[in-house]
Amino acid sequence: MKHPTAWNFGKNGAGLRFLSVLLVCLLITAALPARSTAEDAEQPTFCGFEEHTHTEECFERTLICGETESETHTHTEECYETATICGYEAHTHTLECYADKTADVENATIWRSSVSSAHLTGDWRHDLVEIAETQLGYQSSERNYTVEEGRIKRYTRYGDWYGGEECRYCDWCAGFVSFCLFYADIRNVPLSLACGAWVQSLGDAGLYRDAADYTPKAGDLIFFCREDDPERAASHVGIVVGVTEDGIRTIEGNRTRTVAEFRYQRDESTVIGYGALPENPNRLIQNRALKQQLPPLRRSVPSPDRYLAY
Repeated sequence: MKHPTAWNFGKNGAGLRFLSVLLVCLLITAALPARSTAEDAEQPTFCGFEEHTHTEECFERTLICGETESETHTHTEECYETATICGYEAHTHTLECYADKTADVENATIWRSSVSSAHLTGDWRHDLVEIAETQLGYQSSERNYTVEEGRIKRYTRYGDWYGGEECRYCDWCAGFVSFCLFYADIRNVPLSLACGAWVQSLGDAGLYRDAADYTPKAGDLIFFCREDDPERAASHVGIVVGVTEDGIRTIEGNRTRTVAEFRYQRDESTVIGYGALPENPNRLIQNRALKQQLPPLRRSVPSPDRYLAY
C-alpha cells in the first residue's frame, strides 16, 4: 500500500509533468513581487528632490571657539559647528511626491466640448438630465492629486470649473451638480460646493423639499446624509434622472471616482430631501411665442465664462 502522501508518477509520467508545471508556476509567482518593486522604483516623481538619507560622510565639523585645549579649556560641542557638505537635502519620497499636478488639467474649451452632445430644449428638468448624461464615465484624475491628512484628493474638472486652483481637489459631488446646472443654462438656482450650505440656500429660495413630503421627479437634485449621522445633515448630492413607483435612478459624482448611475428604493433611508427646479421663465415666453406663431427663442449651451455671473 502506498503512503498517502507519496507521488505516483505512473508509467506515462503524468505526475512528473504536473510537478514541472507546478514548479514553473511557483517560480513565476516568486518573480512577481520583484518586478512590481522595480516598476515602483521607476515611477517618476514630481517633488523636485532626490531621495537621500544623510550619513556621517554628509557632515563636516569645524572648530569655531578659537581656543586650544589646555588646562583651562576643554572643547565641548559648543566649540564646533556642523555643516552639511553632501549637497543634498534629507528627503524620503512620500505619496505626494508622485503626484503630477499638471496631469489631466482641463480648460473651458474642454468643458464646453464635454457637453456639446446635449440637446437643450428650455425645459430645465430635461436639460439638466441631458447635461448629466454627457458626463457619464468621467473619472477623477489618477495622477493629479494632493494628500490631506493621509487622504488622497484627486483633481476633477468640476472643482477646477467652480473655483480654479483653490477647488481643484475639493470633494466634488456638489461641484458636479453645479457644473450640470450651469451648462444646462439654468438660472435663479443657487450653486454650491457644500451640501449643507446648499440645502440652506435652496430652502431660502423656496426650492428645497423634505423627502418625507415630496414625490421626486427627473431633474430634481437629491440630497443624502451618512447612515451613521444622527443629525441627518446633507453630505452628498446627485441628480434624479428617472423615477418609478418603487425606485429612483440618479447620476452622481464622487460616490466613486467615476460619474455613474445609481439606483435606490423610494424609501432609501439616507435620502433626506430634494432640490426642485423652478419653471424656466424664458420657456414660458417661448411657448407663448410659438402659440402666436412667432420665431422661437434660440437655445444653446452657454459659454464657459457665464458662470461668473452667478
